[in-house]
Amino acid sequence: MALHLRHAPLALRLASLRPLAPSPLAASRLLLFALPQNAASPWRILSRPRALATAAAEADNAGAGADGDGFFSEESTSWKSLGVSDRLASALNGAGLARPSLVQAACIPHVLTTNDVIVAAETGSGKTHGYLVPLIEKLCSESFSTEDISSQNIAQGTPNIALVLCPNVMLCEQVVRMANSLVDESGEPLKCAAAVCGPKGWPTVWPDILVATPASLLNYLFDYDPEKRRRERFLRSVKFIDLAP
Repeated sequence: MALHLRHAPLALRLASLRPLAPSPLAASRLLLFALPQNAASPWRILSRPRALATAAAEADNAGAGADGDGFFSEESTSWKSLGVSDRLASALNGAGLARPSLVQAACIPHVLTTNDVIVAAETGSGKTHGYLVPLIEKLCSESFSTEDISSQNIAQGTPNIALVLCPNVMLCEQVVRMANSLVDESGEPLKCAAAVCGPKGWPTVWPDILVATPASLLNYLFDYDPEKRRRERFLRSVKFIDLAP
């Protein structure tokens, strides 16, 4: 399951889930939710259970998808048709991703246009690129640069970054490789990703996408930062959070 949150570094708004409309591009066993901005405290969900419904209808395994095995979307579905820019679409093609998967086709438009989204699908269905692609698109967009960078951040030289939290070191390293494989014409990553996990320390140069396990992030923000400077700068910088499965 992948959870994408916007402007929520301190509180995960997990209550009041609102199912999205069914999509014909849905993959088998795909769950897709949008979380409203005015959701209640995340802790209330523990004492006030809510029923969750699938936001996309389950497709038959036989014949699902353009390739017949339920992975790729229809041939008429392109990265650009999902709202991805020419620059990022070119990088995806260069990385061997000529067409989105069913899961990516179902979730990318919602991640691009909705503040908070939950995606749940089977392993190997393409969830990682399902949140990385819109994340990089948002970081590259001119509207993000002009609207979301505060004057305080500019004055203090604080970057705006995205945070991806993974349950283990192996997945962190995989996410970093996948993000950095999306390169421009010069061979440089569109947005630089770095991991804070295992033996890897805090990066000397702030990345655009910081990937970490929860334990490593807490260690480097608290145990190695007695004056709280790194912690304060980090909290001002984070614009998007993705919780990977």
